Amino acid sequence: MDVGCGTGQSAIALTEIAERVTGIDISEDMISQAQRHEKVVYLQAPAENIPLPDMTFDMVTVGLSFHWFDRGKFLGEAYRVLKSPGWLVIYDNFFSGVMRGNTEFEHWLRDKFIAQFPAPPRDRRPLKDDELGQYGFILEQSENYEEDVTYNLEQLVGYLTTMTNIVAVLKEGRMTIDETVQWLMSSMEPFFKGRRECAFLYRGWIKFLKKMNQPADDR
Repeated sequence: MDVGCGTGQSAIALTEIAERVTGIDISEDMISQAQRHEKVVYLQAPAENIPLPDMTFDMVTVGLSFHWFDRGKFLGEAYRVLKSPGWLVIYDNFFSGVMRGNTEFEHWLRDKFIAQFPAPPRDRRPLKDDELGQYGFILEQSENYEEDVTYNLEQLVGYLTTMTNIVAVLKEGRMTIDETVQWLMSSMEPFFKGRRECAFLYRGWIKFLKKMNQPADDR
């Protein structure tokens, strides 16, 4: 099961290792646009209340969405729907704001972009071993990584307009999409002067959590 599957990219990627995948997302719009695949079924549901039987899945994955969940309720649901033994894999990948070869971009992102498009509240607390044990999981392995992604100006503008910072402003009606694109183009154009493409640092992490026989609090 892939929780917070969005438009299905992560769910379809799992078909390389799984016979069947259930993609779950709370957004009806996302599910309606999800890519179809013969091994994948989609279900609109919140991560904290999964309408499926106990011990259904060998593995539950969460990509780029764990920080939006009520983590206690979700971890309880993940434990419930996982077989024993089973695995919960949580991973994230994010735009760091670091532009290779130009430290001024970081200042622009912090002082101008975030001021214009504040980040919506989310739960960025690290997952601690005692918290995992409380919900019946143990950390077996984790890894942090970095990678560079290259954009031209138009591609970077397109990417940034998908960020929750901008989506929130658009939903609130404080700016239109045309105004947003124009603001981004004019603000970032100086960073691309004389350069067709620029490289930007992404950071990420992945955690492999194993389901225990019972939560630590029940022992």
